Amino acid sequence: TKFALWGIGNPLKSSKILDQVRKYIAVKSDAFIFYSDNNKKKYINWVISPNKLFVAKNSIDINSIFEFKNAYSLKKLKSFKDKNGIDSFSILTVGRLIERKKISWLLEAAALLKRKNYKIKLIIIGNGHEYNKLVAQSKNLGLFENTIFTGKLVGLENLGPWFIASDIVVAPGQIGHLATEAHAFEKPVILSDCKHCKGPEAQILIPNETGLLYSHGNIEDLSIKIETLINSSELRKKLSSKCISRVKDFAGTKIMVNGFLNAISKLTHSDIDYF
Repeated sequence: TKFALWGIGNPLKSSKILDQVRKYIAVKSDAFIFYSDNNKKKYINWVISPNKLFVAKNSIDINSIFEFKNAYSLKKLKSFKDKNGIDSFSILTVGRLIERKKISWLLEAAALLKRKNYKIKLIIIGNGHEYNKLVAQSKNLGLFENTIFTGKLVGLENLGPWFIASDIVVAPGQIGHLATEAHAFEKPVILSDCKHCKGPEAQILIPNETGLLYSHGNIEDLSIKIETLINSSELRKKLSSKCISRVKDFAGTKIMVNGFLNAISKLTHSDIDYF
């Protein structure tokens, strides 16, 4: 019987005790399947044989996004924007409204931009225990009329139009699949440079090629990065143009499933048909 572990991951902060436990399990197991190449590299550095280490990148169905986006007409887009009052540069963020997402920082950055007389529309999709707090903050900052709080939305039919109608996607704090979705919708993304705040999915971002990084917690730098994209349609196009090729190389259920099949093939010494 072969013994394989999936999603063992790495702790956000180093722990000598946990590391020793993980090393022991790695030695005893026949295979480890990780969410990312970075996790695999850590175990290689621990002198665990790379022959038993595999990667099945945690992902989503990007093909359905491509199909939805390609079928969404300009007429539909105009109607959607008119209906929702999206008449200026639009900034989208999606996720649970909880502290580690740092949406309050995005509101503060947007307030700085408004003081510089930039016309912006901030779209916040999600629900959570910080919802009422963020609504109140938007009012205190004079941003309420510039902000759309949609609440929780589920499914491509409900989420897709907001992505298509937005100019950029911003995740000021913790992020996971939103980075993949932004790339699949060809939207430049701005993320924090905090290595411990992001899931492995965020490794899809190539700084200055498919999006930008800002200094974690630096509201002014976040506003400057957004301002840079507001002022340069050429830069936005350049970043957007590389998003599709990047997401096809990095993500998708095909890549994830093939990661598992590769591990099973090596463990069983059998030929398996890959996707």
